[in-house]
Amino acid sequence: YETPSVPGRELDDTEISDAALSSDNPLSGKPQTFWDLRAAMNFIMGGLGAGFIIMTYLFYLTNNLTEKVMLNIFLVSGIIIAIGLFFVWLKIGRKLRAFYVVLKPQNSWMSREVYAAGLLYLAGLIDYFSPSNFMHLIVAIAALTFLYCQARILHSAKGIPTWRAPKIPWILLATGFYEGFGLLAIYSFIYPQSIPLPSILPVGGLVLAAINALLWRNYVLSLGEVGVGQKSQKLLLASTLKIQLISYLLPSFLAMIFLVWGNEASWTLAVAGILVVVGSINWKILLITKACHQQGYAIAKFPQRGSGRYAAPTLSKIN
Repeated sequence: YETPSVPGRELDDTEISDAALSSDNPLSGKPQTFWDLRAAMNFIMGGLGAGFIIMTYLFYLTNNLTEKVMLNIFLVSGIIIAIGLFFVWLKIGRKLRAFYVVLKPQNSWMSREVYAAGLLYLAGLIDYFSPSNFMHLIVAIAALTFLYCQARILHSAKGIPTWRAPKIPWILLATGFYEGFGLLAIYSFIYPQSIPLPSILPVGGLVLAAINALLWRNYVLSLGEVGVGQKSQKLLLASTLKIQLISYLLPSFLAMIFLVWGNEASWTLAVAGILVVVGSINWKILLITKACHQQGYAIAKFPQRGSGRYAAPTLSKIN
């Protein structure tokens, strides 16, 4: 409609706004169905396992954790990550073609994720049987790289506005660190002799809770600016209060109770850790399988009725 012979009229925002489009309108994006709960499990378990490794290593550097306990946690974390990779493998139609993922590390974050996982397991195996500070560091770096690759995988899905938002990589990274603190809190309650409970654990959790809560708030408030449709916006806005309450506010409140009462209230950190994990799982499932409407179509101009070669003649031509 940009040529003189076929003129078009400018669009009225009320005609094409997401709020004006019905669910059956072809201009309204449909929820994606390519990634289901099995794909979401990769991000869930991957974030939990990688975050657990990173936070455990940092805790080890503060001399609040023995090497033996750290290596055991590395082993558990590797199993958690493997479960996530297994789930995403289940959703592949032709499973033997999964090996092709290693062929594109130059331009695929999924390929880079696989390479990071390979380094993680190789370094973790060496570190478990021949521990050294160098291998501890390599395992932690591999876990951080794996977590970063997962964050970029979701962000690279440009057809889904909720995923391509600029804050998504930061949210997934910060959530991984936060989940690591949550799992450490649970582990410390189950094995109190393995992990002492200094104030650094609840204080670090409070800081990460504040960072994650702020990131989520800014993300939700910026949805309209990055082109997220009304359907996804409504789902995320309706769930924000529950997410903030379960994932950030209640764990922070429990952490402050521990800071006041000390080891007598050690159960509060365990409950806080459970809430952190449950809350993170909840919003990842929501984002990947529900608030995941596709971009839909975009039309620059609408056709002007009566335009083109079959238009009614103008008065000048009649005269």
